Parts: sequence; C-alpha cells; structure tokens
Amino acid sequence: MTKLIASSFKSQLLSVTSKLSEQVAELKCDMETLKLARCTENNSQVQVSSLEGFKLSRQNSDKHLALIVHRTLDDVSRRKRNVVVSGLPEGTTPSDDRQAFLQLCEAHLPIKPVL
Repeated sequence: MTKLIASSFKSQLLSVTSKLSEQVAELKCDMETLKLARCTENNSQVQVSSLEGFKLSRQNSDKHLALIVHRTLDDVSRRKRNVVVSGLPEGTTPSDDRQAFLQLCEAHLPIKPVL
C-alpha cells in the first residue's frame, strides 16, 4: 500500500516539476522578448533624426518585434510537445537511450516518434 502511495506521489511530483519547468521556460522567453522590445524601443528613439528616419526605424522595430513574438510562440509550442521520461535504465551511449525510448513507445504508446 505504501509503495502505491509513494508511486502516486512520485508521479505527481514529476508532473508538477514538468509544469514548473515549462512555466519557467515561458517566463524566460517573455523576459527576453521584453528586453529586446525595450532595446528596440530605445534604438528607435535614438534614430529619430527626421520624420522619415522615424518611420523607417519604427517599421523595422515593428517587424523585429513581430519576429521575436513569432519565435517565442513557436518555442513555447515546441516545448509543450516535449516528453519527459523517467525510470528508463541508463544506456552507455546516447544511441542506447534512443533505442530504449523507441522500444518504450512501440510497446506502450500508439506512436513512433522521430528522434
């Protein structure tokens, strides 16, 4: 009975740890986006020597900010698809780890991931 409780508790801890790691990654991405947006905003203010210069720098900063947001969203989306596996015996080489993971997926999951 205690083994079942310990196993359940361990599973819950792993789930919470995974969610926490994902949230930390999202926060880091958000912070980086804000830093770059702030730098871009500062750069656009410095380049305002004329109306045309302002329009060009503003357009470039908007494009740059849109690119950063797009990359951040792609990164968050990619991280949401990550899988954390624990309890597999350690292999001596990375290819052993890949093989063990593929065997696990083939035996217990309806998918075969691309590694």
